[in-house]
Amino acid sequence: MTELEALQREFDEAFAGAIAPDEPGATQYLTLRVGQQRIAVRVADLSGVRRASPITALPGSGARCLGLALVDGRIVRVHTSGCDEPRFFVLRDAAALAVDELCDVVVAQEDVDWVPTQSGRVERIAAADLFEGK
Repeated sequence: MTELEALQREFDEAFAGAIAPDEPGATQYLTLRVGQQRIAVRVADLSGVRRASPITALPGSGARCLGLALVDGRIVRVHTSGCDEPRFFVLRDAAALAVDELCDVVVAQEDVDWVPTQSGRVERIAAADLFEGK
């Protein structure tokens, strides 16, 4: 197994094995980097994560909509909030958020504004806000 294959396997296994929150009110968050901003999104609000595929621009679609992409055999809208170079799509229903980096899955209390991580705290953002351009 090559080093790349080992990294891909480790990444896939990290998402396959659910992290059980220990305390009442705790939930899982995916931390990611979009441009220079690190954010956390509730895992339960997402429908998947995929490698970025080619994006077809839509003229007049607004600054936050990059265009359309084919993901798992279906066409999805691709949104951004400052992504430098899309490497991954974080999916929610028929929409994708272009992100630069997937960082970690952490467990934190549901009612916090900031999620603690190994590299500091990360702002928690509702998935609906990301995908609706708020």
